[in-house]
Amino acid sequence: MTTASFNRLTDKIKAYGAPRPICFEIGESPELINYLDLVAKNENTCLPAAVVEYQSRPILYLIENDRLSSTPTERKKEIRNIKQLLANRGDIAYIGVINPGQLEVYPIDLKRHLSGEIRVYENNRSSKTFFQSLALGTLKVKNQPNPDYVYNRIFKLLDTTSKHLISSPCSLKPDEVLSLIGRALFFRFLKDRNIIIDEDLKDICPSADLFEDCFSDPEKTAATSAWLDRAFNGDLLILPDHGSPQYFRDVEKKTNGDLFHHLSAIIFGAEPIGQGYQLHLWKDFDFSHIPVGILSQVYESFSNVWNPYSRSTSIYYTPRSIARYLVDESFASLKDPSNAKILDPAAGAGIFMVLAFKRLVAETWRKEGIRPDSSKIQQILYGQLSGFDINESALKLAALSLYLTAIELDADPRPLRKLRFPKPLRGKVLYYYRMENEPKDSPVIGSLGDHVDPIHNGKYDLVIGNPPWTKLSKEQSDLALKYTQVIRNVALEKGLDHVASTYINPHRNPDLPFVWKAQIWAKLGGTIALALPARILFKQSSTGKKAREFLFSSVKVTGILNCSNLSDTRVWPTIGQPFCLFFAKNLIPTDNNRFYFVSPHLESGLNSKGRIRIDSQAAEPLHTKRIAKEPWLLKTLTVGSSLDVNVLQKILKKKEMSIKEFWNKNSLKSSTGYEIRENEIQQDASAMKDYTELNKETAMPFSFFVDTDQLPPFKRDTLAWPRDIDCYKGPLFLLRQSMGEDRHEGNSLLCLKSVIYNESYYGYSGYGHKDGECDGECLVRYLYLIAYSSLFKYYVLVTSPKFACERRVIQKKDFDEFPIIPIEKLHPRDRETIWSLSEKLAHNTKKPFDEIDNWICHLYDLDDADLEVIINTIEVGLPFNQSRKTAEAAPTKDQIEIFIRYLENQLLPFFNSVNQSLSVKIIDLGSSSIETPWLFIKIVPSKKAVKNDQINIGTLMDIANEKGASQIIINGSDGLIIGLLNQYRYWTKSRARLCGLQILRDYMNAFPLPEKRK
Repeated sequence: MTTASFNRLTDKIKAYGAPRPICFEIGESPELINYLDLVAKNENTCLPAAVVEYQSRPILYLIENDRLSSTPTERKKEIRNIKQLLANRGDIAYIGVINPGQLEVYPIDLKRHLSGEIRVYENNRSSKTFFQSLALGTLKVKNQPNPDYVYNRIFKLLDTTSKHLISSPCSLKPDEVLSLIGRALFFRFLKDRNIIIDEDLKDICPSADLFEDCFSDPEKTAATSAWLDRAFNGDLLILPDHGSPQYFRDVEKKTNGDLFHHLSAIIFGAEPIGQGYQLHLWKDFDFSHIPVGILSQVYESFSNVWNPYSRSTSIYYTPRSIARYLVDESFASLKDPSNAKILDPAAGAGIFMVLAFKRLVAETWRKEGIRPDSSKIQQILYGQLSGFDINESALKLAALSLYLTAIELDADPRPLRKLRFPKPLRGKVLYYYRMENEPKDSPVIGSLGDHVDPIHNGKYDLVIGNPPWTKLSKEQSDLALKYTQVIRNVALEKGLDHVASTYINPHRNPDLPFVWKAQIWAKLGGTIALALPARILFKQSSTGKKAREFLFSSVKVTGILNCSNLSDTRVWPTIGQPFCLFFAKNLIPTDNNRFYFVSPHLESGLNSKGRIRIDSQAAEPLHTKRIAKEPWLLKTLTVGSSLDVNVLQKILKKKEMSIKEFWNKNSLKSSTGYEIRENEIQQDASAMKDYTELNKETAMPFSFFVDTDQLPPFKRDTLAWPRDIDCYKGPLFLLRQSMGEDRHEGNSLLCLKSVIYNESYYGYSGYGHKDGECDGECLVRYLYLIAYSSLFKYYVLVTSPKFACERRVIQKKDFDEFPIIPIEKLHPRDRETIWSLSEKLAHNTKKPFDEIDNWICHLYDLDDADLEVIINTIEVGLPFNQSRKTAEAAPTKDQIEIFIRYLENQLLPFFNSVNQSLSVKIIDLGSSSIETPWLFIKIVPSKKAVKNDQINIGTLMDIANEKGASQIIINGSDGLIIGLLNQYRYWTKSRARLCGLQILRDYMNAFPLPEKRK
């Protein structure tokens, strides 16, 4: 494709709101490092001409119609072939065929037919937002595959094979099956990539007539394995008896020859069924296009199924998309990326090393102007990459992945002798740090220990990876103490004496010790980039807060991508924990150090494809010192905005003590209810038989108030945890663990008499309390109103370290920490309000929720605008299905109108002050079969009609593509144009308020002031 042709293609695709594509045909270049398999090698290859990316991920592969066959049947066949070829790359993306005046789009999948066709017409105004609908996942396509469709298919085939060979009667050991299958996969890779060709066959396996015969019997398999060992220094997956012919003859007898049927199926492109082959399964895959990252990810997961130690040693693969983002962002921070030395201290199967390897080759290519040859690629591999691990199998997989990558990156890996690598990777690139006397089935100090060669200290420009997260058991407390000592030693070396003398590693977790030890491995000023559990951001225990404060004082944090809103999605499907990506420079931060904090929202259409939208304009610049002063700040910004920070600051200004502190001060009792736990030591519970019992079953008739006369008596003699009997004495306030989404269904109970309650409730007894006119009943009624207020639910949402992150239920600690205004300090009128509102709440059909909200907000000096923020944040921020659906749903006409009027009323006083009027209108894009992901409004300083022809949607989409933004504001010819994502979370009153504040601060120059009258 000539430059002129490419420019024409760029102009055509711009009509659909797409940014400039990356062309595969202009010539090899570093920007094509992730698409080298698609650079046409010969004229007969049917490949796309270019790809359009969004946030560095492929979205739309382009084909020009005039390059396809003119025969309809052949044309469809060509498109289908390109689609299946691209499907091997594992991307959730689309094919776009560019026709005159229209774009013909198909989802990419492994199906043998075309489906899900969409046509977009160039002359339609909404076509300008089409690419964004692809990029943001709002395009509705039937039967689109999940993001792991290639991974899942290969994994299923490998799993079926391994189960057959490991189970009786074959009964091979898991380790040897993993090595055998891995070797066959590696050989298939070499064959599909034409690294080995027919003329090499006699050198590889002299007795074979075809490549498909190389694993067909014991002698041929032994010869092929021996060749692999010679070429790759014995670093490949090790076999018993070094894979001798006798070993394979023994295995043939043991498996009745089944092993060779299975291995040959991988090479031949089939799935074995009995003694035959079903050709279309393995044959669906073209290993010349399957990325090495997917292969290593599949094989790592596959090996973990059969590795009995994987869970105890915290082995979980990192999704390729997450690893790539971490690598891309890290390299952007390096001063001399082509010469960077890189360490992954918990390498696993090497996904970070593979991606960093590719990036190093690309940077070298960009710097030197020529594509690195075999020698240069190997020089980079052996001279700039290092990986540590305590798992032998993981390091074998890492070696396999790195060899594959080196071959993949080589423009000319032939003749075959060039395939031989100069030395083993073990001890040069990959390092095993489990000591000989340490058990294989448990966590150990590993690369954090003193036995690691100090040659690695201060060596690396980038320390990157995904360290283990799994909390140690109580039985492993000795190792937990070593974790604390690791951090203290690092702090001492860095001159942080206060940390060295007081630090305690929270909750026996291994992740923070890796962050600290990375400061020893990294050069001064080097980059640290790690995937971590998000719990480190939100902990509110004294130990957790101190650990976070000390961490932020030890390194210059530059950015945090907080993905805690995306837990339990396909973004990282194998973990149920919230996570974050942590970026820092290995420098002691200054007092005014700031970092950027970004929290992507849950966007189901996008997240279901394994992708996230990173809104650079939503990055909050935060002072490091502020984290210690406001330990709740990161959680508040996760679910809310700067408006929520302001509201919470006002609440905390009124804080004298927490509910827990008040209860303790007044010697009152509270508990989490009794627990039975038959398998634990039981205690006497006979004193509880004098009371009735409340549990999930007996509480069914009660939503707001408990009538103890309707409850059965408590009957048990023993309990594992009976609790203090005074905890059950009335009057009682009882808060359900499952607070629920709708308070109309009841989230807590008022009980005026004594009752035994179980662990489904958190109970607060007012028994014995008397302070002037305030008795115990008034006190529990006060708690009762607090629990039903929007303010309490809001406070838990924006401060709790676990609610809406790790949990969907509240903990007793969440209620305990609520800042209560002591009841004795309330005005007598407020105590009267407590009685009247609690009575209505307990017994009236119509519940006084609005009255409760207004009264509670009055106590905390919050105004109507604050209450709007509270309600909006609850509405779209709770971790329940309805709230999530509400947040993502397109706003209704009424909701849009409320937003517009609120924004207009906010701006109008400033226009009136200069004798101007104001008009805010929604822009009509016209009808379209494709739901637009964006809505637009225009603000003009008059009541004249808004003209759609003055709206440059293309410019807005250019900004959206570049910034990943949820809000775009540009100057129009006669006013201001605002684009907002078509999700209700961006159309609340709170968002209108933020939008108005931004306009007043940054965009008033869009409205020329009238000339002053003389």
